[in-house]
Amino acid sequence: MYRLLMVDDEEQIRNGILENCDWKRFGITKVEGAANGVEALQKVRENPPDFLITDLKMPLMDGLSLIREVSAISPDTLCAILSGYDEFTFARQAMKYHVQDYLLKPCSIDSIHELLDSMTRRMAAQKEKSRYLEQMESDYAHLKSVVADVLSPAEAGKKPDGQRYKNELTQRMVELVEEYLGDERLTLNFVAHEILFVNVDYLGKVFSSETGEKFSSFVTRRRIEMAQRLFLERPGIPVNEVAMACGFGYNAQYFSKVFKKMTGYTPSEYRGRFT
Repeated sequence: MYRLLMVDDEEQIRNGILENCDWKRFGITKVEGAANGVEALQKVRENPPDFLITDLKMPLMDGLSLIREVSAISPDTLCAILSGYDEFTFARQAMKYHVQDYLLKPCSIDSIHELLDSMTRRMAAQKEKSRYLEQMESDYAHLKSVVADVLSPAEAGKKPDGQRYKNELTQRMVELVEEYLGDERLTLNFVAHEILFVNVDYLGKVFSSETGEKFSSFVTRRRIEMAQRLFLERPGIPVNEVAMACGFGYNAQYFSKVFKKMTGYTPSEYRGRFT
């Protein structure tokens, strides 16, 4: 199901990982190796992998340069660093390309397996989000038609009933929240300008008057409720995966802060108490 490229100029380490990891356990059906960044980049151009694990210090092209190039060529490829250099500067630069996994050599096969578990979980969440966005695109024309019906007179030559219109508009907004909950773009501005084509201030006032709650507060509450459900249903799920699934993107720290504010517990405390 998944493809992985392992890049390390130390042949013994590279082959040791390629030959000893339980790839099938993580749904990885094709693994390849490369001895340097240039060789790896050529392989990526020919057939982009789902996962890339790379050393930092290599001849011809270092790991950070490789990750930068791969991010441009294949933005969906998840990258991780395996290196003997415990330097924050490297890790900080790698974060610009959404690299979240950094293992220090020497490391055990169990550590590699933990890395693969984390990467495959994030890939699954990423693919789910992509399917979600594709569904949004396919529904776009239909949504515009539905909204046009809501905004047009209820009967030819007559104005729509004001309260009925507000009720329908609010109900549509609630439905959109549920549909777009995992999308980082879900804001009042996004709904107003990209979907409903309604004045944002008017939309916000209608929602608040009909529900007694600000739209942003409603979205945040539903996202945290979704996160609580995920923690209960999947006790071992990583916090960063929950953050992504609930519309917080890669900002797991902000997600944890909001989760604590809404529930009174950090994600770890919540799982320890309720799972």
